Amino acid sequence: MCGVLYDLNVVFRIRLLGRLLIVMLNRKMVKKIVIRLGLLLALVFLLLVFDTVGGPEIIKYTLDNDDQKDLSFSFSSCDEDSSSWVNRVESQEWVGNQLVIKGTVYPNCGASWLFGSYELDGDKLSLNYKPAIGYFVACECKKNVTYTIDNIPKREYSVSFNEKEPLVFYPLINKVLYGE
Repeated sequence: MCGVLYDLNVVFRIRLLGRLLIVMLNRKMVKKIVIRLGLLLALVFLLLVFDTVGGPEIIKYTLDNDDQKDLSFSFSSCDEDSSSWVNRVESQEWVGNQLVIKGTVYPNCGASWLFGSYELDGDKLSLNYKPAIGYFVACECKKNVTYTIDNIPKREYSVSFNEKEPLVFYPLINKVLYGE
């Protein structure tokens, strides 16, 4: 009888150990599933943010309109401290054979990106910026811009800033919610 009880005790312990192993494996599996779901949700969130700020349209426009390779254009984020709402040239200087022009422009607050271009007509240099806008807001936003142009004739130019027709995009969330 004692041997049978011993055998049942071993069987019971093995079963208990098996159940504990299954629970531990399930915890590991649950942990893996939770981590994978968290990563998936983070990826979906990042893709929605990328789409909301116009990422796909900005990349497409950049790839389709890379004809002014001699221009380097940069801009700052919105600077709300402004007393003047007029586009203005801050500085214009030659660095070697590059003309570097810095200034301030005032696109719509809804602009998530600016594209730069220029037009040269004699001594008149038109510096253009095209905002990428997903939604229009009733305000303007000061942005510092820098245009660096290579290999144009070295002389003094009459410089002006011009806002071009905006690149309007509709984020996926607007299409889903409003059918736009």
